[in-house]
Amino acid sequence: RGSEAPRCVMVREYSAGVVVSEQLRELPRNLPRRRRKKGKRMLYTSLSGNERLGETVYKGHRSYELMVNLQLGIRHSVGRLAARGAPSEVVGSDFRAKVKVSFPRTGGPTTPPHSSGDFKWKDYCPAVFQELRALFGVDTGDYMLSVCGDKALSQMGSPGKSGSVFFISDDDRFIIKTMRKHECKLLMEMLPRYHAHVRKYPQTLLTRFLGMYRVKPSGGRNVRFVVMGNLFCTDLRIHRRYDLKGSTQGRLTAPDKQLKSTTILKDLDLPVVFKMEATWREKLMRQMVHDCHLLERCRVMDYSLLLGVHYRDAANGEGGGGAEARQQGE
Repeated sequence: RGSEAPRCVMVREYSAGVVVSEQLRELPRNLPRRRRKKGKRMLYTSLSGNERLGETVYKGHRSYELMVNLQLGIRHSVGRLAARGAPSEVVGSDFRAKVKVSFPRTGGPTTPPHSSGDFKWKDYCPAVFQELRALFGVDTGDYMLSVCGDKALSQMGSPGKSGSVFFISDDDRFIIKTMRKHECKLLMEMLPRYHAHVRKYPQTLLTRFLGMYRVKPSGGRNVRFVVMGNLFCTDLRIHRRYDLKGSTQGRLTAPDKQLKSTTILKDLDLPVVFKMEATWREKLMRQMVHDCHLLERCRVMDYSLLLGVHYRDAANGEGGGGAEARQQGE
């Protein structure tokens, strides 16, 4: 490709998961994105300077078929809802709804032909998650383009002990996590309270759940996913990341790992106290109380506060006197 070749994107319009129109558009030239190899993985540097470690899921990758199935399914589910027009008010039956669709390789009555193998798709509580996306300000078109566009997802290793597989969209906006059956059941059980909580407290610090799905490849096992908003998708560089549980047992990271900006640090790694303006502190503490009350009612114990720190003067490092913090429950 020549250096002067235009950069283009194909914009497709879908109806019920089927392409109805295509348009080729040229992109602005000044959108730098740097990549460098690190073993078998790729280290990405975004425009904000944030780095994330992950493997791009290209054809031949062990998770490629799964990614294709996931993208096809979400595109169909979201497109089907969008074709209905303005959503109606969520009712009790919506919290029990499960929409099943078969995706044969050759295509079906409402599904397009595709390069993957046959698979079955399940969409959990689609109307509820559609309203949650709206409450969180997630545009339907942006959601589809980020998760189901031409760009491949990236796969990350599990940051915790759950053994879950994580995918992240190319623009960093959304994280997709595999779930076990009991986790899926728990989220279904707490969804009515969670939905009501988000409607009452739109500034909640709880994880932003945006969709829950299941893929079953022909002859394979069920794989369940939940799509979440990514807290660390920001224009600011995140210099330190903390997972805070309010305890000291096992809450210290090995010194050699603390130097990496992508390392999730723990309670005993936090060497400073953050001073906030009084009204901001009051709002934060009040919201945390509301959120913790919901988790208590749902009998959820294993949760933590995810904290990202941006130092205005990066030269100050850990001693940054002026620090901006962003918090969200995990």
